[in-house]
Amino acid sequence: MAYTNSDDNGEDPDNALQESRSTDGGNTFSDAQTLWGSHTATDIQQWQAALGPQGQIYYTWTEQIDIDCEVHFVNSLDGVTFQPSVLLTNNDTCNRDGAMVVDSAGNIDAFWGGDGTDFARSTDQGQTFTTPTTVPISGGAGELAVGPNGALDALADEPFAFTQSLDNGVTWSTPVSLGLPSTPANFMGAQDAQIAVDPNGKITVVWRDDSKGAAAGDFDIYISTSTDGKNFTPATNISNATGAFASAPSILISPQGLRYIYWYETSDTNAADVNVFFYAGQ
Repeated sequence: MAYTNSDDNGEDPDNALQESRSTDGGNTFSDAQTLWGSHTATDIQQWQAALGPQGQIYYTWTEQIDIDCEVHFVNSLDGVTFQPSVLLTNNDTCNRDGAMVVDSAGNIDAFWGGDGTDFARSTDQGQTFTTPTTVPISGGAGELAVGPNGALDALADEPFAFTQSLDNGVTWSTPVSLGLPSTPANFMGAQDAQIAVDPNGKITVVWRDDSKGAAAGDFDIYISTSTDGKNFTPATNISNATGAFASAPSILISPQGLRYIYWYETSDTNAADVNVFFYAGQ
Protein backbone atom coordinates (compact mmCIF):
# COMPACT_ATOMS: atom_id res chain seq x y z
CA MET A 1 0.00 0.00 0.00
CA ALA A 2 1.39 3.39 -1.02
CA TYR A 3 0.15 6.73 0.27
CA THR A 4 1.05 10.30 1.21
CA ASN A 5 0.38 11.93 4.58
CA SER A 6 -1.51 15.16 5.19
CA ASP A 7 -2.57 17.29 8.12
CA ASP A 8 -5.85 16.94 10.04
CA ASN A 9 -7.66 18.99 7.39
CA GLY A 10 -6.56 16.71 4.58
CA GLU A 11 -4.25 19.36 3.19
CA ASP A 12 -0.52 19.98 2.85
CA PRO A 13 0.84 16.54 2.00
CA ASP A 14 4.25 15.80 3.44
CA ASN A 15 5.95 15.72 0.02
CA ALA A 16 6.86 12.06 0.47
CA LEU A 17 5.54 8.74 -0.83
CA GLN A 18 5.16 6.14 1.92
CA GLU A 19 4.75 2.35 1.69
CA SER A 20 3.53 -0.28 4.13
CA ARG A 21 2.77 -3.98 3.67
CA SER A 22 0.78 -6.75 5.31
CA THR A 23 1.58 -10.48 5.28
CA ASP A 24 -1.44 -11.60 7.33
CA GLY A 25 -4.37 -10.62 5.18
CA GLY A 26 -4.48 -7.01 6.33
CA ASN A 27 -4.73 -7.64 10.08
CA THR A 28 -1.43 -5.86 10.68
CA PHE A 29 0.85 -3.66 8.57
CA SER A 30 4.56 -3.01 8.73
CA ASP A 31 5.95 0.36 9.78
CA ALA A 32 5.92 2.82 6.91
CA GLN A 33 9.02 3.22 4.79
CA THR A 34 9.65 6.27 2.61
CA LEU A 35 9.95 5.40 -1.07
CA TRP A 36 10.60 8.96 -2.19
CA GLY A 37 10.71 12.38 -0.54
CA SER A 38 11.29 15.98 -1.55
CA HIS A 39 12.45 19.06 0.33
CA THR A 40 10.53 21.35 -1.99
CA ALA A 41 6.84 22.27 -2.23
CA THR A 42 6.03 19.15 -4.21
CA ASP A 43 2.59 17.79 -4.99
CA ILE A 44 2.63 13.99 -5.46
CA GLN A 45 -0.13 12.89 -7.82
CA GLN A 46 -1.40 9.99 -9.91
CA TRP A 47 0.62 7.19 -8.37
CA GLN A 48 0.03 3.75 -9.81
CA ALA A 49 1.14 0.27 -8.88
CA ALA A 50 1.84 -2.92 -10.83
CA LEU A 51 3.02 -6.39 -9.84
CA GLY A 52 5.60 -8.55 -11.58
CA PRO A 53 5.14 -12.32 -12.13
CA GLN A 54 7.53 -13.18 -9.27
CA GLY A 55 6.07 -10.70 -6.78
CA GLN A 56 8.02 -7.62 -7.85
CA ILE A 57 6.36 -4.32 -6.94
CA TYR A 58 6.48 -1.27 -9.20
CA TYR A 59 5.20 2.26 -8.54
CA THR A 60 5.04 5.35 -10.73
CA TRP A 61 3.83 8.83 -9.78
CA THR A 62 3.83 12.43 -10.95
CA GLU A 63 5.78 15.07 -9.06
CA GLN A 64 4.45 18.57 -9.65
CA ILE A 65 6.23 21.78 -8.60
CA ASP A 66 4.26 24.82 -9.78
CA ILE A 67 3.87 24.18 -13.53
CA ASP A 68 6.75 21.70 -13.81
CA CYS A 69 6.01 18.00 -13.46
CA GLU A 70 7.97 14.79 -13.89
CA VAL A 71 7.18 11.06 -13.76
CA HIS A 72 9.11 8.92 -11.25
CA PHE A 73 9.51 5.14 -10.93
CA VAL A 74 10.57 2.90 -8.04
CA ASN A 75 10.81 -0.89 -7.81
CA SER A 76 11.16 -3.74 -5.35
CA LEU A 77 12.44 -7.09 -6.62
CA ASP A 78 11.54 -9.01 -3.45
CA GLY A 79 8.37 -7.17 -2.42
CA VAL A 80 10.11 -5.78 0.70
CA THR A 81 13.19 -3.69 -0.12
CA PHE A 82 12.84 -0.85 -2.63
CA GLN A 83 15.65 0.40 -4.82
CA PRO A 84 16.36 4.13 -5.31
CA SER A 85 13.75 5.84 -7.45
CA VAL A 86 14.54 7.01 -10.98
CA LEU A 87 13.15 9.70 -13.25
CA LEU A 88 11.41 8.42 -16.36
CA THR A 89 11.25 12.02 -17.58
CA ASN A 90 13.57 14.98 -17.25
CA ASN A 91 12.74 17.94 -19.48
CA ASP A 92 10.99 21.31 -19.53
CA THR A 93 7.58 19.84 -20.41
CA CYS A 94 4.93 19.02 -17.82
CA ASN A 95 4.89 15.21 -17.90
CA ARG A 96 1.87 13.60 -16.24
CA ASP A 97 -1.05 11.15 -16.59
CA GLY A 98 1.23 8.13 -16.58
CA ALA A 99 0.09 4.54 -17.10
CA MET A 100 2.04 1.32 -16.48
CA VAL A 101 1.50 -2.38 -17.28
CA VAL A 102 3.59 -5.54 -16.83
CA ASP A 103 3.30 -8.33 -19.41
CA SER A 104 3.39 -12.07 -18.73
CA ALA A 105 7.17 -12.15 -19.29
CA GLY A 106 7.73 -9.45 -16.66
CA ASN A 107 8.54 -6.58 -19.02
CA ILE A 108 7.41 -3.15 -17.80
CA ASP A 109 5.70 -0.76 -20.23
CA ALA A 110 5.01 2.85 -19.29
CA PHE A 111 3.65 5.89 -21.07
CA TRP A 112 2.71 9.43 -20.10
CA GLY A 113 1.61 12.75 -21.57
CA GLY A 114 3.81 15.76 -22.23
CA ASP A 115 4.04 17.74 -25.45
CA GLY A 116 2.89 14.46 -26.98
CA THR A 117 2.59 10.97 -25.55
CA ASP A 118 5.83 9.18 -24.66
CA PHE A 119 6.58 5.48 -24.13
CA ALA A 120 9.42 3.65 -22.37
CA ARG A 121 10.04 -0.05 -21.71
CA SER A 122 12.12 -2.08 -19.26
CA THR A 123 13.14 -5.69 -19.83
CA ASP A 124 15.21 -5.99 -16.62
CA GLN A 125 12.62 -5.47 -13.84
CA GLY A 126 12.95 -1.70 -13.89
CA GLN A 127 16.74 -1.51 -13.61
CA THR A 128 16.88 0.41 -16.88
CA PHE A 129 14.37 1.85 -19.35
CA THR A 130 14.61 2.54 -23.05
CA THR A 131 14.93 6.12 -24.24
CA PRO A 132 11.36 7.50 -24.44
CA THR A 133 9.75 7.36 -27.87
CA THR A 134 6.59 9.03 -29.17
CA VAL A 135 3.20 7.32 -29.34
CA PRO A 136 0.94 8.75 -32.10
CA ILE A 137 -1.85 9.89 -29.77
CA SER A 138 -2.29 13.14 -27.90
CA GLY A 139 -0.61 14.18 -24.67
CA GLY A 140 -3.82 14.01 -22.64
CA ALA A 141 -4.74 11.49 -19.96
CA GLY A 142 -4.24 7.94 -21.14
CA GLU A 143 -4.60 4.25 -20.34
CA LEU A 144 -2.41 1.31 -21.30
CA ALA A 145 -3.22 -2.41 -21.48
CA VAL A 146 -1.34 -5.49 -22.63
CA GLY A 147 -2.91 -8.46 -24.41
CA PRO A 148 -2.12 -12.17 -23.99
CA ASN A 149 0.13 -12.09 -27.07
CA GLY A 150 2.06 -9.06 -25.77
CA ALA A 151 0.22 -6.51 -27.91
CA LEU A 152 0.25 -3.06 -26.30
CA ASP A 153 -3.04 -1.15 -26.44
CA ALA A 154 -2.90 2.59 -25.72
CA LEU A 155 -5.86 4.91 -25.21
CA ALA A 156 -6.00 8.70 -24.98
CA ASP A 157 -8.83 11.01 -23.94
CA GLU A 158 -7.92 14.15 -25.88
CA PRO A 159 -8.89 13.41 -28.59
CA PHE A 160 -10.43 10.03 -27.76
CA ALA A 161 -8.35 7.58 -29.80
CA PHE A 162 -6.75 4.12 -29.73
CA THR A 163 -3.44 2.83 -31.07
CA GLN A 164 -1.72 -0.56 -30.83
CA SER A 165 1.86 -1.84 -30.96
CA LEU A 166 2.70 -5.41 -31.95
CA ASP A 167 6.48 -4.99 -31.57
CA ASN A 168 6.92 -3.94 -27.93
CA GLY A 169 6.38 -0.25 -28.54
CA VAL A 170 8.80 0.20 -31.43
CA THR A 171 6.02 1.13 -33.87
CA TRP A 172 2.33 1.96 -33.38
CA SER A 173 -0.71 1.63 -35.60
CA THR A 174 -2.54 4.59 -37.09
CA PRO A 175 -4.83 5.93 -34.32
CA VAL A 176 -8.48 4.91 -34.45
CA SER A 177 -10.98 7.56 -33.31
CA LEU A 178 -13.48 6.27 -30.75
CA GLY A 179 -16.52 7.73 -29.04
CA LEU A 180 -19.71 9.17 -30.51
CA PRO A 181 -19.77 10.69 -34.01
CA SER A 182 -20.22 14.31 -32.93
CA THR A 183 -20.17 16.38 -29.76
CA PRO A 184 -22.31 19.54 -29.53
CA ALA A 185 -20.59 22.85 -28.92
CA ASN A 186 -19.72 23.45 -25.25
CA PHE A 187 -20.30 19.77 -24.39
CA MET A 188 -17.38 17.77 -22.97
CA GLY A 189 -17.67 14.57 -25.02
CA ALA A 190 -15.77 11.40 -24.07
CA GLN A 191 -14.01 11.34 -20.68
CA ASP A 192 -12.71 8.90 -18.04
CA ALA A 193 -11.93 6.18 -20.59
CA GLN A 194 -10.80 2.75 -19.36
CA ILE A 195 -9.42 -0.19 -21.35
CA ALA A 196 -9.05 -3.92 -20.66
CA VAL A 197 -8.15 -7.02 -22.70
CA ASP A 198 -9.56 -10.52 -22.15
CA PRO A 199 -7.58 -13.82 -22.36
CA ASN A 200 -8.47 -14.14 -26.06
CA GLY A 201 -7.22 -10.67 -26.94
CA LYS A 202 -10.64 -8.99 -27.17
CA ILE A 203 -10.30 -5.29 -26.32
CA THR A 204 -12.99 -3.50 -24.32
CA VAL A 205 -13.13 0.27 -23.93
CA VAL A 206 -15.60 1.99 -21.58
CA TRP A 207 -16.06 5.70 -20.97
CA ARG A 208 -18.53 8.43 -20.00
CA ASP A 209 -19.92 10.78 -22.66
CA ASP A 210 -22.39 13.68 -22.67
CA SER A 211 -22.59 14.03 -26.47
CA LYS A 212 -26.17 12.72 -26.51
CA GLY A 213 -27.15 14.21 -23.16
CA ALA A 214 -29.87 16.76 -22.58
CA ALA A 215 -27.24 19.29 -21.52
CA ALA A 216 -23.49 19.59 -21.06
CA GLY A 217 -22.40 17.26 -18.27
CA ASP A 218 -25.38 14.91 -18.73
CA PHE A 219 -23.16 11.83 -19.04
CA ASP A 220 -23.99 8.23 -19.88
CA ILE A 221 -21.64 5.23 -19.87
CA TYR A 222 -20.67 3.76 -23.24
CA ILE A 223 -18.83 0.63 -24.33
CA SER A 224 -17.05 -0.48 -27.51
CA THR A 225 -15.05 -3.62 -28.30
CA SER A 226 -12.52 -4.86 -30.86
CA THR A 227 -11.06 -8.26 -31.70
CA ASP A 228 -8.25 -6.94 -33.92
CA GLY A 229 -7.32 -3.48 -32.61
CA LYS A 230 -8.39 -1.95 -35.93
CA ASN A 231 -12.17 -2.17 -36.04
CA PHE A 232 -14.37 -1.28 -33.06
CA THR A 233 -18.05 -1.91 -32.54
CA PRO A 234 -20.34 1.16 -32.48
CA ALA A 235 -20.56 2.82 -29.08
CA THR A 236 -23.35 1.29 -26.96
CA ASN A 237 -25.03 3.13 -24.09
CA ILE A 238 -25.09 0.71 -21.13
CA SER A 239 -26.31 3.14 -18.46
CA ASN A 240 -29.26 4.95 -20.12
CA ALA A 241 -29.35 7.16 -17.04
CA THR A 242 -32.53 9.20 -16.56
CA GLY A 243 -32.45 12.11 -14.15
CA ALA A 244 -28.84 11.31 -13.19
CA PHE A 245 -25.29 11.95 -14.35
CA ALA A 246 -23.12 8.84 -14.81
CA SER A 247 -19.41 8.97 -14.00
CA ALA A 248 -16.19 7.11 -13.10
CA PRO A 249 -16.63 3.85 -15.06
CA SER A 250 -14.32 0.96 -14.17
CA ILE A 251 -13.87 -2.38 -15.91
CA LEU A 252 -12.60 -5.80 -14.84
CA ILE A 253 -12.12 -8.87 -17.05
CA SER A 254 -12.52 -12.37 -15.57
CA PRO A 255 -10.23 -15.27 -16.59
CA GLN A 256 -13.19 -16.60 -18.59
CA GLY A 257 -13.51 -13.35 -20.54
CA LEU A 258 -16.55 -11.93 -18.75
CA ARG A 259 -16.63 -8.13 -18.56
CA TYR A 260 -17.66 -6.51 -15.29
CA ILE A 261 -18.28 -2.74 -15.38
CA TYR A 262 -19.46 -0.44 -12.62
CA TRP A 263 -20.03 3.30 -12.36
CA TYR A 264 -21.63 6.04 -10.24
CA GLU A 265 -24.85 7.89 -10.99
CA THR A 266 -25.55 11.20 -9.24
CA SER A 267 -29.07 12.68 -9.21
CA ASP A 268 -29.36 15.82 -11.32
CA THR A 269 -31.51 17.40 -8.58
CA ASN A 270 -29.74 16.16 -5.43
CA ALA A 271 -25.95 15.83 -5.46
CA ALA A 272 -26.10 13.77 -2.26
CA ASP A 273 -28.14 11.06 -4.02
CA VAL A 274 -25.44 8.80 -5.48
CA ASN A 275 -25.86 5.16 -6.53
CA VAL A 276 -23.51 2.51 -7.91
CA PHE A 277 -24.55 0.52 -10.99
CA PHE A 278 -23.13 -2.75 -12.30
CA TYR A 279 -23.06 -4.32 -15.76
CA ALA A 280 -21.88 -7.78 -16.78
CA GLY A 281 -21.52 -9.24 -20.25
CA GLN A 282 -19.54 -11.52 -22.53
